[in-house]
Amino acid sequence: MPVVGRLVAFDDQALMHRLMHVLRVRSDDTVLFFDSQQVIQASITKLDKKILQVHVLQVTPVAPLVPAIHWILPVLEKTALEEALYALSAMGAATITLVVTDKCHKQVLAPAYCERLNRILIAACEQAKQFVLPRLVLPEKQGAGRPSSLSRALASASKPLLFFDCEATPAFQVMQRLVLEKPASLTCFVGPEGDFTREERELIAAHAPYTCALTPTVLTAWHAVIVGMGLARSCVN
Repeated sequence: MPVVGRLVAFDDQALMHRLMHVLRVRSDDTVLFFDSQQVIQASITKLDKKILQVHVLQVTPVAPLVPAIHWILPVLEKTALEEALYALSAMGAATITLVVTDKCHKQVLAPAYCERLNRILIAACEQAKQFVLPRLVLPEKQGAGRPSSLSRALASASKPLLFFDCEATPAFQVMQRLVLEKPASLTCFVGPEGDFTREERELIAAHAPYTCALTPTVLTAWHAVIVGMGLARSCVN
């Protein structure tokens, strides 16, 4: 762990490139570094193509937000998926398990695209000053970049499960029950763009004791993610 008052040098080319060309940081600027366990506030003393040197000003441990809110997220269309992941990361999701459903267009995500999704999570954490990065779950035993099945994700999900569905009970009533229960963790999920099939809904009914409608209107999947996560994070604590 870096010690306050010490000079620390890095030779991470990707980090230096980001600081110089993306964030436009210069010598004497103060920056924050984080790794899900600690936040380091440091003043840059030297930055060029060969070396980054900083003066450590403060080291602060960080902890995940509580309760831990996990998400099961169908593989949405590109823009919708990226917006949903950004919002979940900014609001402190603990894990995000990508799943394929019968109506998902993509069944496999390329490794390069998985790296892009992780960069989106990092950017969201930076913007929101939410320093615990969500874990993007892609089971290795299924092959890199291959999302889980809905049945497997539901069976292994942290309880209780909360399904956001436009045809369900109004959210206020369900949230009142969850506030009283005060769960240590919660798993939320929404349907894909084309909705779930009848068989998938029967599977969900067997696993999810809580189902609620977010609005009296029909939201797109990624808007439902944003509204649902905001509601859960604000009410269940």
